Formats: sequence, structure tokens, C-alpha cells
Amino acid sequence: MLLALAVLPASAPPTPAAEDSVWLLAGDVACTAEAAESERGGARLDLYGLANPVGPPRPVVLFIHGGGWRNGDKAHIGAKPAAFVSGGYLFASAGYRLAAPATPRDQGADVAAAVAWLHEHAREHGGDGNSIFLVGHSAGAHLAALVGTDERLLARHGLAPADLGGVVLLDGAGYDVPRQMAAARLPRMKELYRDAFGDDPAAQRDASPITHVAPGKRYPPFLIFHVGQRVDSRQQSEALAGLLRAAGGEATTVHEPDKNHLTLNRELGTAGDGPTAKVLEFLAACRASRAASAGR
Repeated sequence: MLLALAVLPASAPPTPAAEDSVWLLAGDVACTAEAAESERGGARLDLYGLANPVGPPRPVVLFIHGGGWRNGDKAHIGAKPAAFVSGGYLFASAGYRLAAPATPRDQGADVAAAVAWLHEHAREHGGDGNSIFLVGHSAGAHLAALVGTDERLLARHGLAPADLGGVVLLDGAGYDVPRQMAAARLPRMKELYRDAFGDDPAAQRDASPITHVAPGKRYPPFLIFHVGQRVDSRQQSEALAGLLRAAGGEATTVHEPDKNHLTLNRELGTAGDGPTAKVLEFLAACRASRAASAGR
């Protein structure tokens, strides 16, 4: 059963009557000093959960919105908080710098800062800061993949990609930026990538998650979705998954033929949604695997 979504002001304590609702436990939290000095933008997050949780600390799902690296909002989350909180998680939604001159690498740094904040503060809200999962859609899938592969982003906070519980990518196509820009046929698509990644091939490669996949490194498990007849997403998803597996990691791709780029994200968390069930199964399997490894 999905739970109702309510809003709890950050200054107000939860009440016993709120036990069956999902509450905004912490709103528009600045995850860095730079974000705190700005009225909006930067590394910020909203955190949702039960007002009166019982039991052990809950793992955390951190969602990263899409929008072509220049648009989108962490408030656009649909049914996701209710679905994940009813599944036993805290749910957080990350905001990141959108306006130029912020680059996708800057945005990846903002996502990494949100991970670090949750690692440090999730327990204050009934969460487990040592069990954080990334879920990203479109441009947010690229950023989730970047944080999950480029160890430099989390290393700034004393963390590593392998510290993540898992990564779920929802129909991204920016895992190999130079390849995507070369393959883009529509002028509008080329312009979108050029606006975000620029014209410098070295910068494009450095912002490509596949660049940072190599044997000898440790990665979290990946679940990678692509949809419909979207060839670029399928090719990019399979390429990233193949490299992760070749490097000794775990990566599974899922084709959703009846979804499109928008519905995969919009319907995630709704009752009866197939991808939602697959994501929850993946998260549970990751948690079980990590628990088994810790018990050896």
C-alpha cells in the first residue's frame, strides 16, 4: 500500500498522528557552504520519510532529476517518495547547479555533496547513512553514473563509489559524451549536449562515466534502463554495462519497450508499475548481498 504524502515544516516536530503519512523531514537543505550562501541552486536536497519511524535505520534512496543539465527541479518527484518510503527507505531528492558556467562535472560534485550530507546526517532522520542508493533520470542518470564511477567526486568527502549501495539509471544517453554528440542527428540534440559539455574533447571525455571505468577499481552494482526504440539510450546503456562487467563489476540492463523517456520517470512509484517493482527488487538484492558479505 502506498502512503499519502504530507509536508512537515522543518522546524515542526512530527506528531503521532502522522505515522501513516510520508513527511518532508528536511526541506531545501544546503549540503555545502557555497549552497548555504546562495538563495537557490547548488548542492541542496529534500528528505522524505515517516514522521515516527520504528525499527532499524532505513537505507536511503537519493533521486537525481533530469532536464538536459540546464532545467529541472528536485521537487518534481511524483509518486516516488510514497513508493520508496512504503518500501522501507528514506527518499531524498537532490538539486544541483543548472545555470552556466556550471558544468556537468560541477553538477556531479553537487550530487556527491548530497551523498556526503546523507552519509553524515541520515541517522538524525531515522536513516542509514552507510546504505545510500542513487537513482537518476536522463541527465540525472548521467550524473548518477558519473558519481558512481569517478572516484574523485566522492573522495573529496572521504567516500568512494563502492560505498554506495547501488546505482539505478533511468534512460540516460550521456555515458559516452563524445560518441553521443557525434551520433546526434537532430540539431536540437547537438545543441543540448554542446551547451552542457562544450566543445573541448578532453572535457567531454572527463565528463563521460565510461572514461572512469577500469579494472582494479570497485564499483557499486548498476541497474540500467533504456526504453522503447531509443537507439542511443540502448547503445550507451549496453556500452556502460559491458565495461562495468569487464572491469569486474555488476551491471544489468533492462529494456522497457512500452515506456518512453518521459513515462519511465513519470510513472516510477505508481501502483502496478513494472520498472518500480524491478528497482525495488534490485535495491533489496543489493542490500542482501552487502549484508551477506559483511557477515562473512
